[in-house]
Amino acid sequence: NVRPVLFVDGGKAWNESNHQSGGIAGSGPLALDGGMGLLFGSDGLRIDVARDLRAQRSPARVSVRLSQSF
Repeated sequence: NVRPVLFVDGGKAWNESNHQSGGIAGSGPLALDGGMGLLFGSDGLRIDVARDLRAQRSPARVSVRLSQSF
């Protein structure tokens, strides 16, 4: 059983450089990625290909995940 998936992931993060420069959490631009993938059966294996939706020529990134719900 193989299922296709589409996703969009967005957010902001706060790190040490924000703190040192007096910045606040989430004060930078919103990061926005999108992609597609395949979810294989109930074993939790998922292969995704994503790219930065804000940059026209951003490279694609591939991720492989293995997770099991409990």
